[in-house]
Amino acid sequence: MDRIVMLLQEKKSADLMRDRLAANYQVLETEIDQSLDFSFDLGIVDESALKQSWEEVQSRREAAKPVFLPFLLVAARRSAALVTRHLWQTVDEIIWTPINHLELQTRVENLLRSRRLSLEAQRLTTVDLITGVHNRRHFFTLGNRELNRARRFNRSVSVLMAEVDHFQGICDNYDYEVGNQALRLTAKRLVKDLRIIDVLGRYTEEKFVILLADTDMNGAEKVAARLVRQNDEAKLSTERGSITPTLSLGISSATGEMPTLESLVERADNALCAAKQAGRRCYRMERLHSDGVDYVGPGCA
Repeated sequence: MDRIVMLLQEKKSADLMRDRLAANYQVLETEIDQSLDFSFDLGIVDESALKQSWEEVQSRREAAKPVFLPFLLVAARRSAALVTRHLWQTVDEIIWTPINHLELQTRVENLLRSRRLSLEAQRLTTVDLITGVHNRRHFFTLGNRELNRARRFNRSVSVLMAEVDHFQGICDNYDYEVGNQALRLTAKRLVKDLRIIDVLGRYTEEKFVILLADTDMNGAEKVAARLVRQNDEAKLSTERGSITPTLSLGISSATGEMPTLESLVERADNALCAAKQAGRRCYRMERLHSDGVDYVGPGCA
């Protein structure tokens, strides 16, 4: 259900809006001086509230970009002369008092329809359409934000590179739709097993890349071990029986002086290659030392 937040100082207007919108939308009311750093789909403000919350409204709209976050202004007709180009940079529609019920419903639904279209357009540019996780480009966008935060607060980050074992063999022995089902099943299990602060993306055809926030190598190893174990339990039904799309992983990690995300991803990919060479269905961690790097981990299948 669409969420509408109301910033209305005029109680009569607030009561009227709530009564007319509550049947079809989730209506939230907030204090004028409260931050708008929560999720909503449409803001409704009156003139007095907008004057006090102008910067907050502009900031919230800017933070939502490139997604459209609409605001509807409730104003008296005597204020029509005050409508300027500057005002249209902050609000998207105006409804005059006294409020007409049909006009209110029409304006609200038009603004929400525009937001839904904007959200869908954003989804199509950031989501991998087969698996539903972030695409590669959006992974790097979100991952770099997290890496910058780690630099600023001197936190650890780790990267896992995960590959569906023998993916090409699955496609050759069954078909590419079964291969896609294996990818979707793997993505679903990864999403279930990761935290909301972690960043998951599809990297290449059969590879997924994961950034683990606030996680050192020891923590990343525990995550990798769990992912390998839990994917061993995954079953995919086909016309020729069930198959288990197992997982191999490589791990890189950094604390303090932070490399680029591209470097961490490349290092995790190198560790993944070591896991595959060791027999797959396992993980390998990079171990840096004065002579270079080697890879360690438990026995593989």
